[in-house]
Amino acid sequence: MPEIIDNIKVGKLIKELLKEHGMTQEDLANELSISKSAVSQNLNGKSSFDIQNLIAIAKLFDISLEKLLVQKSDNNKEITSEYERLVKRGVDAFKN
Repeated sequence: MPEIIDNIKVGKLIKELLKEHGMTQEDLANELSISKSAVSQNLNGKSSFDIQNLIAIAKLFDISLEKLLVQKSDNNKEITSEYERLVKRGVDAFKN
């Protein structure tokens, strides 16, 4: 089954990377040639970076695109977000 990309988890990881590298959202916006508002929305999971920007972010922080998009826990199991749990449980989860 293909991986579901969780924009919230991706945004959280990018926020952590920005902090580790002493960068601001504005710095990232300048690197990507996009607005600070777009960066903010992407980091908060309200929208997603396009593939070119994801590749640029991975290069900027010297990580693989896979690591950027698919976060794993320390014991190498995938971290499952609440969104993913609901999707896996199906529509019945919303009824309850």
